[in-house]
Amino acid sequence: MGLEGWVVVEEARSLRILTLEGRVSTVLKDLAVIEVEAPGGEYIRISGRVLIGNPLDRVKEYRWRVSRRCRSLSRLKT
Repeated sequence: MGLEGWVVVEEARSLRILTLEGRVSTVLKDLAVIEVEAPGGEYIRISGRVLIGNPLDRVKEYRWRVSRRCRSLSRLKT
């Protein structure tokens, strides 16, 4: 599709992108490969399939994984 712009709305299965031309386009996550510019100028490619789902649920899942990993690492250190 080749859109460039800013993500203005993230929903469970789609993103709404404000394009450089000023239009809002809807993109389905499961069909997209998203390229994001990191603060250092490096570009990161992300498969939209890993972003499917409610954004808040993804944050909860990430926190659970990190806290579980930290607990297992602390057991290894002792």
